[in-house]
Amino acid sequence: MPPAVMTNSQLRKHLEGYLKIIDMKTADESVLSTLSSQRKSAATAATNLERKASKRKVSEMLNSYSYGDAEGSYYAVHAAKEALIRVEKEKWEAIHYPAGSKELEQKLEEDAKSLERRLSLDAGRKNDMDLMDARELKLVKFFHEHCTQIDTKSAEIASVIPGYSPVMQAEVVTKKSPPPTTAEVQAALGFAFREPDCVDKVALHAKLNAQLADTDKITKKLNKTIETRDTKLQKRPVSNYEKRYNKGIRKLWENEAMRDNSDRDFAHWFKQHSVSIKAKIASIGCGA
Repeated sequence: MPPAVMTNSQLRKHLEGYLKIIDMKTADESVLSTLSSQRKSAATAATNLERKASKRKVSEMLNSYSYGDAEGSYYAVHAAKEALIRVEKEKWEAIHYPAGSKELEQKLEEDAKSLERRLSLDAGRKNDMDLMDARELKLVKFFHEHCTQIDTKSAEIASVIPGYSPVMQAEVVTKKSPPPTTAEVQAALGFAFREPDCVDKVALHAKLNAQLADTDKITKKLNKTIETRDTKLQKRPVSNYEKRYNKGIRKLWENEAMRDNSDRDFAHWFKQHSVSIKAKIASIGCGA
């Protein structure tokens, strides 16, 4: 009996093992049912792994843009605090490690060793990530191939079961795809801007202008959302909690504040991305 929750590696062994022990002489509809269930597990595992890989790829791509953080966002506030801490640390070190002193020399040596250790750890983590990516790609390939093997095996079994007739499948209703999320639009525009430039300047100009239009469209939408949220905040009555604990100043509740922070971060990214696109359009000499 396989465990209720399996790792991808355990699932692989379980799927491979079951397919090997199937006896075509005794296989019946219960085997087909089991294979159908296993196919679903394999397909789900492949989808989840592909989703993880896609998220890592998007994260790496977005990190390649040096757009900073939106003013007032959690990350910007945190960065500002870190900057103040660094300034205070530098002042303290200037007093305790004066220029030309033996103490400063020892500190610099320790800092160099610390940097070397950190770079070594970073390289090790990068190597581990690369190995993990390779393992997951192999697993994705296996799960997809296993689905094909299950389809083949199921067809073979069905063909030898006397009087077997597969249950009619309900008609699949194709649902209209939902509009892309803000994060999906950001990823698409980010990857598109990183694509190799077209040799044809006219085509490149048209491509960049299309990206610029999409960027400006979603920036406008986000700014409108932020403005509407702020207007509602300023119009609503001050709560007793705000009177008592926030000096009568209105504030967004936690779920609203999280959404507002996210929208402002996105708006900042798209605004800066628009600047980058315009600069590239100008650089190819076709005008904006």
